[in-house]
Amino acid sequence: VAGAAIVTALQSIVSRETSPTDGAVVTVSRFNTGPGAANVIPDSVELMGTIRALTQDTFDRLHKRVEAVVRGTAQVHGCAVDEVQWAAVPYPPTVNDAALAQMVADVA
Repeated sequence: VAGAAIVTALQSIVSRETSPTDGAVVTVSRFNTGPGAANVIPDSVELMGTIRALTQDTFDRLHKRVEAVVRGTAQVHGCAVDEVQWAAVPYPPTVNDAALAQMVADVA
């Protein structure tokens, strides 16, 4: 239940806290409970996903909010978070060269 609540809460970061023109995505792409019977509630879960944003400021804000939401939602459900791991080299937003972008816009 706590893992599903975390996924739901993470989805609200973009829908409730980010401007539609800001361009951001929080994706939970893996929900792993390990081996076990289908009728047994696991004692742990591993969630994996990505954060993407159009600006570095939004990316940094999402990074902080994801960790806060994961820890806070787990705590509300009486669970603990062992760690929140991030990629060693995060994928920063792509920022186009202004002059080249204008050139492309002019010929489009």
